[in-house]
Amino acid sequence: MKENLTVKEVLKVFDGSLPFGKAKDQPCRHSDAFCYITEGEIEYTFSGKICTAKEKSLIFFPKGSAYSLNILSPLKYICIDFNFESGSSLTDGVVFNNIPPATGNEFLKLLKIYLVKSPWYNPSLFSGVYRIYSEILKAENAKYMSLASTFSGITSFILENYLNPDFSVSMLSEKFGISEVHIRRIFRSAAKTSPIKYINYLRLEKAKTLLSETSLKVSEIAEEVGFSDSFYFSRLFKKETGVSPASFRKNIS
Repeated sequence: MKENLTVKEVLKVFDGSLPFGKAKDQPCRHSDAFCYITEGEIEYTFSGKICTAKEKSLIFFPKGSAYSLNILSPLKYICIDFNFESGSSLTDGVVFNNIPPATGNEFLKLLKIYLVKSPWYNPSLFSGVYRIYSEILKAENAKYMSLASTFSGITSFILENYLNPDFSVSMLSEKFGISEVHIRRIFRSAAKTSPIKYINYLRLEKAKTLLSETSLKVSEIAEEVGFSDSFYFSRLFKKETGVSPASFRKNIS
Protein backbone atom coordinates (compact mmCIF):
# COMPACT_ATOMS: atom_id res chain seq x y z
CA MET A 1 0.00 0.00 0.00
CA LYS A 2 1.22 3.53 -0.79
CA GLU A 3 2.49 5.69 2.07
CA ASN A 4 1.09 8.99 0.81
CA LEU A 5 -2.62 8.28 0.30
CA THR A 6 -5.17 10.90 1.33
CA VAL A 7 -8.49 9.93 2.89
CA LYS A 8 -11.22 11.68 0.89
CA GLU A 9 -14.27 10.77 2.98
CA VAL A 10 -15.47 8.47 5.74
CA LEU A 11 -18.80 6.97 4.71
CA LYS A 12 -19.86 4.70 7.53
CA VAL A 13 -18.68 2.86 10.65
CA PHE A 14 -20.71 -0.18 11.70
CA ASP A 15 -20.49 -3.49 13.53
CA GLY A 16 -21.90 -6.73 12.23
CA SER A 17 -21.96 -10.49 12.50
CA LEU A 18 -22.06 -13.47 10.15
CA PRO A 19 -23.13 -17.06 10.92
CA PHE A 20 -21.04 -20.14 10.16
CA GLY A 21 -20.98 -21.16 6.49
CA LYS A 22 -20.36 -19.71 3.04
CA ALA A 23 -21.56 -16.13 2.57
CA LYS A 24 -22.66 -14.37 -0.58
CA ASP A 25 -19.79 -13.49 -2.95
CA GLN A 26 -18.89 -9.82 -3.28
CA PRO A 27 -18.33 -9.01 -6.99
CA CYS A 28 -17.22 -5.37 -6.67
CA ARG A 29 -16.67 -3.42 -3.47
CA HIS A 30 -18.33 0.01 -3.44
CA SER A 31 -15.66 1.72 -1.33
CA ASP A 32 -12.35 1.23 0.42
CA ALA A 33 -12.72 -0.38 3.84
CA PHE A 34 -10.90 -1.42 6.99
CA CYS A 35 -12.46 -4.36 8.81
CA TYR A 36 -11.44 -5.60 12.26
CA ILE A 37 -12.41 -9.10 13.42
CA THR A 38 -13.51 -9.08 17.06
CA GLU A 39 -14.65 -12.73 17.23
CA GLY A 40 -14.54 -15.83 15.06
CA GLU A 41 -12.62 -16.83 11.94
CA ILE A 42 -13.22 -16.26 8.24
CA GLU A 43 -11.63 -17.31 4.97
CA TYR A 44 -11.41 -14.79 2.11
CA THR A 45 -10.61 -15.67 -1.50
CA PHE A 46 -9.14 -12.81 -3.52
CA SER A 47 -8.45 -13.67 -7.19
CA GLY A 48 -7.89 -17.31 -6.30
CA LYS A 49 -5.67 -16.51 -3.29
CA ILE A 50 -7.06 -17.75 0.03
CA CYS A 51 -6.43 -15.67 3.17
CA THR A 52 -7.58 -16.55 6.68
CA ALA A 53 -8.50 -13.87 9.21
CA LYS A 54 -9.40 -14.49 12.83
CA GLU A 55 -9.91 -12.55 16.05
CA LYS A 56 -7.71 -9.39 16.16
CA SER A 57 -6.99 -9.54 12.41
CA LEU A 58 -7.42 -6.46 10.23
CA ILE A 59 -8.46 -6.62 6.58
CA PHE A 60 -8.09 -3.88 4.00
CA PHE A 61 -10.56 -4.02 1.08
CA PRO A 62 -9.72 -1.70 -1.84
CA LYS A 63 -12.54 -0.13 -3.78
CA GLY A 64 -13.60 -2.32 -6.70
CA SER A 65 -12.13 -5.52 -5.27
CA ALA A 66 -13.98 -8.83 -5.64
CA TYR A 67 -13.90 -11.66 -3.12
CA SER A 68 -15.76 -14.61 -1.66
CA LEU A 69 -16.27 -15.41 2.03
CA ASN A 70 -16.33 -18.65 3.95
CA ILE A 71 -17.11 -18.19 7.66
CA LEU A 72 -15.20 -20.85 9.60
CA SER A 73 -16.75 -19.91 12.97
CA PRO A 74 -19.46 -17.35 13.87
CA LEU A 75 -18.04 -13.94 13.13
CA LYS A 76 -18.26 -10.48 14.70
CA TYR A 77 -16.53 -7.45 13.21
CA ILE A 78 -16.32 -3.67 12.98
CA CYS A 79 -16.06 -2.13 9.51
CA ILE A 80 -15.13 1.36 8.33
CA ASP A 81 -16.22 2.34 4.82
CA PHE A 82 -14.24 5.24 3.37
CA ASN A 83 -12.51 6.36 0.16
CA PHE A 84 -8.95 7.30 -0.59
CA GLU A 85 -8.56 10.37 -2.79
CA SER A 86 -6.74 8.60 -5.64
CA GLY A 87 -7.20 4.88 -4.89
CA SER A 88 -4.85 2.49 -3.14
CA SER A 89 -3.29 0.89 -6.27
CA LEU A 90 -4.30 -2.52 -4.88
CA THR A 91 -6.87 -4.69 -6.65
CA ASP A 92 -7.21 -7.40 -3.98
CA GLY A 93 -7.77 -7.33 -0.25
CA VAL A 94 -4.98 -7.83 2.28
CA VAL A 95 -5.17 -9.54 5.68
CA PHE A 96 -2.94 -8.29 8.52
CA ASN A 97 -2.57 -10.68 11.44
CA ASN A 98 0.11 -8.78 13.40
CA ILE A 99 -1.84 -5.64 14.26
CA PRO A 100 -1.36 -4.40 17.88
CA PRO A 101 -4.34 -4.57 20.31
CA ALA A 102 -4.58 -0.76 20.43
CA THR A 103 -5.82 -0.84 16.84
CA GLY A 104 -8.88 -2.82 17.93
CA ASN A 105 -9.60 -0.12 20.51
CA GLU A 106 -9.39 2.46 17.72
CA PHE A 107 -12.18 0.69 15.83
CA LEU A 108 -14.35 0.67 18.97
CA LYS A 109 -13.74 4.41 19.50
CA LEU A 110 -14.61 5.23 15.89
CA LEU A 111 -17.80 3.18 16.10
CA LYS A 112 -18.87 5.13 19.19
CA ILE A 113 -17.98 8.48 17.55
CA TYR A 114 -19.98 7.58 14.44
CA LEU A 115 -23.04 6.53 16.45
CA VAL A 116 -23.00 9.48 18.86
CA LYS A 117 -22.15 12.10 16.20
CA SER A 118 -20.49 14.56 18.56
CA PRO A 119 -19.51 18.12 17.48
CA TRP A 120 -16.02 16.88 16.58
CA TYR A 121 -17.52 13.98 14.60
CA ASN A 122 -15.79 14.40 11.22
CA PRO A 123 -12.24 15.33 12.30
CA SER A 124 -12.30 12.51 14.87
CA LEU A 125 -13.31 9.97 12.21
CA PHE A 126 -10.62 11.12 9.79
CA SER A 127 -8.00 11.14 12.52
CA GLY A 128 -8.92 7.58 13.56
CA VAL A 129 -8.80 6.26 9.99
CA TYR A 130 -5.32 7.77 9.56
CA ARG A 131 -4.16 6.10 12.79
CA ILE A 132 -5.37 2.73 11.52
CA TYR A 133 -3.75 3.40 8.16
CA SER A 134 -0.49 4.16 9.99
CA GLU A 135 -0.63 0.82 11.84
CA ILE A 136 -1.11 -1.02 8.53
CA LEU A 137 1.98 0.65 7.08
CA LYS A 138 3.95 -0.32 10.19
CA ALA A 139 2.74 -3.92 9.89
CA GLU A 140 3.71 -4.03 6.20
CA ASN A 141 7.16 -2.69 7.03
CA ALA A 142 7.61 -5.21 9.86
CA LYS A 143 6.62 -7.99 7.50
CA TYR A 144 9.10 -6.76 4.90
CA MET A 145 11.92 -6.46 7.45
CA SER A 146 11.27 -9.99 8.70
CA LEU A 147 11.31 -11.31 5.14
CA ALA A 148 14.53 -9.42 4.33
CA SER A 149 16.24 -10.74 7.46
CA THR A 150 15.26 -14.36 6.74
CA PHE A 151 16.25 -14.07 3.08
CA SER A 152 19.62 -12.59 4.04
CA GLY A 153 20.30 -15.47 6.43
CA ILE A 154 19.32 -18.07 3.85
CA THR A 155 21.47 -16.57 1.07
CA SER A 156 24.47 -16.29 3.44
CA PHE A 157 24.12 -19.97 4.31
CA ILE A 158 23.85 -20.87 0.62
CA LEU A 159 27.04 -18.92 -0.17
CA GLU A 160 28.86 -20.93 2.47
CA ASN A 161 27.60 -24.32 1.27
CA TYR A 162 26.60 -24.24 -2.41
CA LEU A 163 29.71 -26.16 -3.54
CA ASN A 164 28.65 -29.13 -1.40
CA PRO A 165 27.14 -31.72 -3.83
CA ASP A 166 24.72 -32.83 -1.10
CA PHE A 167 23.43 -29.30 -0.50
CA SER A 168 19.64 -29.06 -0.91
CA VAL A 169 16.55 -27.05 -0.03
CA SER A 170 15.81 -29.61 2.68
CA MET A 171 19.08 -28.60 4.37
CA LEU A 172 17.89 -24.99 4.34
CA SER A 173 14.59 -26.09 5.82
CA GLU A 174 16.33 -27.94 8.64
CA LYS A 175 18.80 -25.10 9.29
CA PHE A 176 16.18 -22.33 9.52
CA GLY A 177 13.28 -24.33 10.92
CA ILE A 178 10.85 -23.39 8.15
CA SER A 179 9.22 -25.54 5.50
CA GLU A 180 10.65 -26.00 2.01
CA VAL A 181 7.44 -24.53 0.60
CA HIS A 182 7.91 -21.38 2.68
CA ILE A 183 11.57 -21.09 1.63
CA ARG A 184 10.51 -21.23 -2.02
CA ARG A 185 7.85 -18.62 -1.32
CA ILE A 186 10.44 -16.31 0.30
CA PHE A 187 12.71 -16.64 -2.75
CA ARG A 188 9.88 -15.89 -5.15
CA SER A 189 8.98 -12.79 -3.16
CA ALA A 190 12.50 -11.47 -2.51
CA ALA A 191 14.47 -12.62 -5.58
CA LYS A 192 11.86 -13.60 -8.20
CA THR A 193 13.52 -17.02 -8.54
CA SER A 194 13.71 -20.38 -6.78
CA PRO A 195 16.43 -21.46 -4.31
CA ILE A 196 17.53 -24.26 -6.67
CA LYS A 197 17.96 -21.82 -9.56
CA TYR A 198 19.92 -19.49 -7.29
CA ILE A 199 22.21 -22.34 -6.15
CA ASN A 200 22.75 -23.46 -9.74
CA TYR A 201 23.47 -19.88 -10.77
CA LEU A 202 26.24 -19.65 -8.15
CA ARG A 203 27.65 -23.01 -9.22
CA LEU A 204 27.69 -22.07 -12.89
CA GLU A 205 29.35 -18.73 -12.16
CA LYS A 206 32.04 -20.57 -10.21
CA ALA A 207 32.38 -23.02 -13.11
CA LYS A 208 32.95 -20.13 -15.53
CA THR A 209 35.81 -18.91 -13.34
CA LEU A 210 37.40 -22.36 -13.22
CA LEU A 211 37.01 -22.82 -16.98
CA SER A 212 38.71 -19.46 -17.53
CA GLU A 213 41.51 -19.71 -14.97
CA THR A 214 42.38 -23.42 -14.65
CA SER A 215 43.14 -26.39 -16.88
CA LEU A 216 40.86 -28.74 -14.94
CA LYS A 217 38.80 -31.18 -16.99
CA VAL A 218 35.09 -30.42 -17.38
CA SER A 219 34.24 -33.48 -15.25
CA GLU A 220 36.59 -32.20 -12.52
CA ILE A 221 35.05 -28.73 -12.62
CA ALA A 222 31.57 -30.22 -12.38
CA GLU A 223 32.62 -32.01 -9.21
CA GLU A 224 34.36 -28.90 -7.83
CA VAL A 225 31.22 -26.79 -8.12
CA GLY A 226 28.85 -29.33 -6.57
CA PHE A 227 27.53 -31.45 -9.48
CA SER A 228 27.94 -35.19 -9.00
CA ASP A 229 26.83 -35.79 -12.61
CA SER A 230 29.14 -34.14 -15.18
CA PHE A 231 26.68 -34.80 -18.02
CA TYR A 232 23.92 -32.96 -16.16
CA PHE A 233 26.37 -30.14 -15.45
CA SER A 234 27.23 -29.81 -19.15
CA ARG A 235 23.55 -29.83 -20.19
CA LEU A 236 22.64 -27.21 -17.59
CA PHE A 237 25.66 -25.07 -18.49
CA LYS A 238 24.70 -25.05 -22.17
CA LYS A 239 21.07 -24.36 -21.35
CA GLU A 240 21.96 -21.31 -19.24
CA THR A 241 24.85 -19.90 -21.31
CA GLY A 242 24.05 -21.09 -24.82
CA VAL A 243 27.39 -22.91 -25.20
CA SER A 244 28.99 -26.05 -23.80
CA PRO A 245 31.67 -25.80 -21.09
CA ALA A 246 34.35 -26.76 -23.66
CA SER A 247 33.15 -24.09 -26.11
CA PHE A 248 33.03 -21.50 -23.33
CA ARG A 249 36.67 -22.23 -22.46
CA LYS A 250 37.67 -22.11 -26.11
CA ASN A 251 35.93 -18.76 -26.62
CA ILE A 252 37.61 -17.31 -23.53
CA SER A 253 41.06 -18.44 -24.63
